[in-house]
Amino acid sequence: MTTYQRVFYRIGQVSGLVLVLGLCWWAELQLNYLGWLNFPQFEIELVKGIAFYVPQKDVEFGRRLTWVIIVSGALMIICLVVSGELNRMLNPPKPPLPPED
Repeated sequence: MTTYQRVFYRIGQVSGLVLVLGLCWWAELQLNYLGWLNFPQFEIELVKGIAFYVPQKDVEFGRRLTWVIIVSGALMIICLVVSGELNRMLNPPKPPLPPED
């Protein structure tokens, strides 16, 4: 494995970790929203979301978190292809043949 392949492999690993953490954080936010009220509360700036009311700051944070997930996933796939790791995962080495008697 050459140096640039190792670099891309490590970048792919880090972006995969960011992807997993971002997905966990996004899932936690979605579970948190399930317990929220389903009617507007204008005094604390809750606005209409898809099926519930969320603060505008949370909507912006959700958009940014979605972009982090998309970019880290794309970067992980690109790094896996460039480093050759994807080819090794899809085409594992064949086991040796059994000895002939």
